[in-house]
Amino acid sequence: MNQYWNNSPVLDKGFYTKGVFILIILISNFLNAQTFKENLRKASLFFESYNLECEKENAELWGISYCDNLILDDNKNRILFSKQSIDIEGKGVFENGIYCYFYPETMTFSPGVKSFDNKVFAILNFDEIDNKEKQLEIAFHEMTHKIQRDSNFTFTYNNSHIDKKMGRVFVRLEASALSKALSNSYKNESGYVIDALYFRNKRQSLFPNSKQNETRFELTEGLAKFSGMIIVYKEKSINLLFKDLQSLEEGHFESRTFGYFTGAAYAFLNKDSLKWNQNIYHIGDITEITKRIYNINDSLIFNQDEEYLYEKYNYSTTLKEEENREKELLIQDQSRLDRLKNSSKLKIQNFDNYIIHLRVSPYKLNDSIIYYSKVGIEDEFGYIYSENECFMIGKDIIFLLPDNLSIEEMNNNYCDEKICIKLKAKYRIVKYKDYYILK
Repeated sequence: MNQYWNNSPVLDKGFYTKGVFILIILISNFLNAQTFKENLRKASLFFESYNLECEKENAELWGISYCDNLILDDNKNRILFSKQSIDIEGKGVFENGIYCYFYPETMTFSPGVKSFDNKVFAILNFDEIDNKEKQLEIAFHEMTHKIQRDSNFTFTYNNSHIDKKMGRVFVRLEASALSKALSNSYKNESGYVIDALYFRNKRQSLFPNSKQNETRFELTEGLAKFSGMIIVYKEKSINLLFKDLQSLEEGHFESRTFGYFTGAAYAFLNKDSLKWNQNIYHIGDITEITKRIYNINDSLIFNQDEEYLYEKYNYSTTLKEEENREKELLIQDQSRLDRLKNSSKLKIQNFDNYIIHLRVSPYKLNDSIIYYSKVGIEDEFGYIYSENECFMIGKDIIFLLPDNLSIEEMNNNYCDEKICIKLKAKYRIVKYKDYYILK
């Protein structure tokens, strides 16, 4: 191992190191040289594939290059791979044209966009790069977010209304119409676009402020989804999008996912029109572009025969399915509340600055309780990751604990397939009343 690492140029700040010997010890704690060499090989191949697609794209989509500031995060071994230098606390080497940073357990990264010393990077998980095309799509998706950040086009939004019964009904009907509009087997393309816009407007009329929140979601994630697909899959993209729209039609979505696919669908409808994407963020609604391209005015949308449309798109069947789903959710929610009441639990109280790493979307049980089936948090106390259910009540986070987990185990960096608890030295878990707390 020493022989291999002695052939690697060791970097000082920006590549923070105090010598080859310290670096070798650090790397030895993380992984052996053979594993590193294999991961570096995979990272190198991925960057080659990515740069090839990036050069082909040539800033045509948004007028900005996709080629810089991409990071692969090998979080299993705590290594960041990048073609550009990164200003972080850590040790590293420069190998085969790639910067390799080794970061401690106290640091964690999530996929998305992050700034390092005022330079914006897109971060991807290393684990999935064996699936070449999918990971390239994700790379261009996340890099689109970097372009959005660089261009000061970032939005906040809340689409909780989509999780309600009627919100879901009209998303499903809109998706069905969008699928027909995009399909070559249907000739009345603009007619199906009008149908989609009718269901969209119907939904937005039921929920105040929903139009702005939906369009912000679609501009953020829908355009990123479209960009990743069209750059990587090209003419195959539309067939993949049909599968996504079918999932929407069948009800397999939630408020945090639908806009990826409705936004991408409208972008695909628009894409053959010259300069469709210019000023799209300033216009603020991707469907306004669609209406202009297809010469659709509001009267064409609002003068639809609602009874005919409902029959055409099986409204009554969709409504009945959502009513049944709502009943099932009530039973599920009560079961979760029962587990919260009766299970052994660890309460993290009043931590204002914790960082939440979502593994699944949060679910609102009621006005005061948010549910996570999988979640990780970090703060000054250390790090906890759980796949054993977690609840947020105000500023308190409550982890349900596996059966027979002892307090001694929790205080000694316990980790199994359900939960990992890693505490810094000055913190301990103690028993309080009928649950555990952190002190």
